[in-house]
Amino acid sequence: MWEKLRKWENENFAVAYTVISTQDIKAELCHWQAFDISNRDNEGFLCDIDEVPEWRLLEVMRSVENYIKCPVTFEDILEAVYAELVHEEKYLVKPQIYNSETKQFESYDDAFNKKEGEKQCQ
Repeated sequence: MWEKLRKWENENFAVAYTVISTQDIKAELCHWQAFDISNRDNEGFLCDIDEVPEWRLLEVMRSVENYIKCPVTFEDILEAVYAELVHEEKYLVKPQIYNSETKQFESYDDAFNKKEGEKQCQ
């Protein structure tokens, strides 16, 4: 990746000052209130940051780059990504429902869709 970036910089007479991966974001946000697993009982805790899908984190990183004001620091990016993830907590916390027939937990979406399918069949 670094070789490709250096080549791009040389070809475009540009310097990329920062490259941030989803792993960089996760490594930092795991200590913030909403994602700090050592503080699970805290009212503000949402989930382990590792439970946030990579695609969702990348989507948030791309969306915040459109409204962050320059100059941008790593902390600015972290704060914007954190705020967006906490605001969009519906993407993070997927409730599960216990199915007494199968004696297993099912995602809310699966249980809801199954119930809707049963209604249509009647």
